Amino acid sequence: MPPINFKANFVKNINIQQAVNNGYVPKQVALVELDTKDKNDISALKTVADKWENTTQGYTRCIYYDATKDFKFSDTTEHYYALTLQDKNYKYLQPENILGLALFSKHNNNSTNELKWLQVNPDTNYNNKPKPNNRLFKNIGRSLVNFIKEVSDKTINVYSDADAIDFYEKLGFIHKKGKSMSKFFSQNIMLILKFY
Repeated sequence: MPPINFKANFVKNINIQQAVNNGYVPKQVALVELDTKDKNDISALKTVADKWENTTQGYTRCIYYDATKDFKFSDTTEHYYALTLQDKNYKYLQPENILGLALFSKHNNNSTNELKWLQVNPDTNYNNKPKPNNRLFKNIGRSLVNFIKEVSDKTINVYSDADAIDFYEKLGFIHKKGKSMSKFFSQNIMLILKFY
């Protein structure tokens, strides 16, 4: 029987890219899954949501709200993933080391899964630097999506901002006509990743 852990659990190491001099080199970071029943994980998630909120479109706040909601669907398993520079002691996840977050919903009685939210630390985002190559890290969002593709056994739906469609299409998603189910993000466009 596996041990019961109530904390962020290490899943695997993932390579992203870190700026060094005039180029990028591989940088190993930890992919962890947050435990929504753990007060330290929720505290770290809240701190990140508060810090990133001013420069993002609210997705980090949505991840936090989803993690703390009382109601859970019985046929859905939600996975809260983070990429972090932290390399040990995940019981105390350090918010300042979190590079990206994703909420992935696995549906037990449905033919599709859903990437509900994806947010990269705005300090590593193209929009916050004068030139794209001035980013300290890159491939954070790509690494999170690629991991989710690995663990999904079904088609993955994502409702994307128009600005992020190119990003998702480069990762294999296909634009599908459909509207967002969220009244807060009504301009989002549905994309799907099909497995053949």
